[in-house]
Amino acid sequence: MKKLTCILLSLALVFAFAACGETEPDGSEGIDYLVLVNKTHQLPEDWEDNLSTVHITNSLGDDVEVEAAAYDSYLQLKEALEQEGVYVDLDSARRSIAEQQEIV
Repeated sequence: MKKLTCILLSLALVFAFAACGETEPDGSEGIDYLVLVNKTHQLPEDWEDNLSTVHITNSLGDDVEVEAAAYDSYLQLKEALEQEGVYVDLDSARRSIAEQQEIV
């Protein structure tokens, strides 16, 4: 049996693509994941406050914060892969702005 460790940051781009432009049950628009972000195209200042996340404990015992829609998609992928004998786990995921600035 194979065991793969996946970095959610990479997977989130794949998972989130399915959620682009979806309408939420309350009629509001979902998050647009296909947005150019750089020094001249910045996210709104409150984007982090509006992000829906979940905290999980991975197989190493680490607390991992994951964007909720990406995590739902990850679970579907994980289940499908396990049926094929491939096992994945989250190694790392979302970093806050403060955490990212510490490593830059």
